[in-house]
Amino acid sequence: MATDIVENFNSSYWNDASFLLPTGKAKPIQVYVEAEEDIAFWRNVLHPYEQPTQR
Repeated sequence: MATDIVENFNSSYWNDASFLLPTGKAKPIQVYVEAEEDIAFWRNVLHPYEQPTQR
């Protein structure tokens, strides 16, 4: 049994933990709002996260 955390950082660990890394394209998220006034608010809030190829 490993006594130090560094002993656990081997290639097997990185292979098993690779599913946590992002893969491929980001999935689009649709946002539904209650009223027309909310569109401007949410567009302003979410703009920093928008991909340049989307719109």
